[in-house]
Amino acid sequence: MKKYLAILMTGALLLTTSCSSSETENEEVKAAEAKAKIEALGKVATVRDLIDNNIFIDIDKETVAKMKTSPHAIEKGSLNDLKIMAANYLFYKHVTLDKDSFYTWDIKNGAEIGISEDIFDLIANNLKEANSHIKDAHAKGTTIRVSQPDEKYLNRLLEYPNKEEFNFEEFEKKFLKAKAKIEEARKQGDTSLIIMEME
Repeated sequence: MKKYLAILMTGALLLTTSCSSSETENEEVKAAEAKAKIEALGKVATVRDLIDNNIFIDIDKETVAKMKTSPHAIEKGSLNDLKIMAANYLFYKHVTLDKDSFYTWDIKNGAEIGISEDIFDLIANNLKEANSHIKDAHAKGTTIRVSQPDEKYLNRLLEYPNKEEFNFEEFEKKFLKAKAKIEEARKQGDTSLIIMEME
C-alpha cells in the first residue's frame, strides 16, 4: 500500500511539474508573439493600443519582482508601464465587490485574460492585501466605503497615459492614504469613516 501511494504521489508530482513547464513554454511563445506584434505596430502610445491588438501582457520576472516592493520600479510612460496598466484593465474587468465590501474576481489565472501568471499573481495579491485591510477594519467596527471598478475607471485605464483621463500618481496617493488610515484605525480602535476610492 505504501509503495502504491508513493507511486501515486510521484505521478502527481511529475504531472504538476510537466504542467508548470508546459505553461512556462506557452507563455514564452505568447511573449514572443506579443513582441513581434508590438514591433509591427511601430509605436504603442496607450493601453488601448495593446488591448485592441490583443497583445499578450508579459513583463520580465526581474521587473515584476521589483514591483512587489516598489510601485515606481517601472518608468512612467514606458512600454512596461503601459503593459501593467493594460493588465490592470483586463483584470479589473472581472473585479466586483461582495456584500461585505470585499474585492472578488471570477478568473483563476492569467491565461484566461491574456496576461502572464506573474502579473496575475501581482494584481491578485494586491487585492488580497486590500481585502485584509478591509477585514481588519471590519473587525474594529470601522465603517468602510470601497469603490468598485466601474466603467469610468476602466475607460481611464484604457486611455492611459492621457493625464486628463487618468492620473495614476493621484490614484496611488489616494490608495496609500486610505491604507494608512485603515492601519491607524486598526492601531487606535478608531471607528471613523475610512474611504478607499478607485479614482
